[in-house]
Order: sequence, then structure tokens, then C-alpha cells
Amino acid sequence: MDMVSKSLTKEQIAQIEARQASAVASSANAAKDPPRFVNGNEGRELTIALEFPVEFDGVVYAEAKIRRPLYREWRAYVRACAEAVRLNGEGAEDLIDQPWLSIPAVVLENLDLVDGTRLEAMMAGFLDQSALPDDEESSSTSQPTTGDPSPSP
Repeated sequence: MDMVSKSLTKEQIAQIEARQASAVASSANAAKDPPRFVNGNEGRELTIALEFPVEFDGVVYAEAKIRRPLYREWRAYVRACAEAVRLNGEGAEDLIDQPWLSIPAVVLENLDLVDGTRLEAMMAGFLDQSALPDDEESSSTSQPTTGDPSPSP
């Protein structure tokens, strides 16, 4: 059997060693405890009682808990929704579970209209707390793409 061998250059060897060192460092970082909130989860969760509880798969959903999502959860959810729409068309995102909500998407979609509307309003108000208040937005200096401050009126 004919075999061909190739010598690696010093640069190629250095690249391989750097990749291996990076992989070792990544696995060491993965073994560490993940970051945690200094004050625990206090204030990051709300509960709403459902006026018309729903049963699904042998589980009765009489309330829904909402917690503020982690940034990585939000990004994963947005990617999952985009992929669902790409594969199955508009509306497919409605069946993607929201990991910050204690009820599955299929249950959410089958709530009584008033319960669903109350839950949606509660989520919107709870999650909108992350937006800047109007006075902070207006007091910040806007920067055009050139990097120069906007002229004052």
C-alpha cells in the first residue's frame, strides 16, 4: 500500500498546539460553577393564578410562574423561534416553549382568553422593567455612526 506522509511546518505545529491548549482551557472553564446572582433570585419571579385552570398530559396548570430570563435563554429562544418559522412557516414559533414560563407553549396557547391576556400583560410589564426609563433615554447623548455627538437643537 502506498503511503504519503507530509511534514508539518513549525507554524502548523504551533497552530495545532494553540488549538489544543484552547480546548483544554475551555473544558477547565466549563467545569467551574456558573455565574450566579449576588442577591439570589429575589424579585426575578412572579406568579399569576389562572381563573380557568388547564389540564394537559395529566398535569393541572392552576397558575403560571414567570421569571426574568437569562440572556443566553433569550438568545436560544429567539434562535429556536426563527428555526421553527424557517422549517414550518409563520405561527410555528407559538409552539416553542419559553424556559422562563412555568407552563408549556401548548398550554399557553390553550388558555382561556382572559387568563392568557392577563398572563401576557403581566409578562410584558415584568420584562419591560429592563428598558431604560424615558428620562434616562432622553438625557443620554445620541451618537451618530460617525462617532460625533449629535448637535443640540
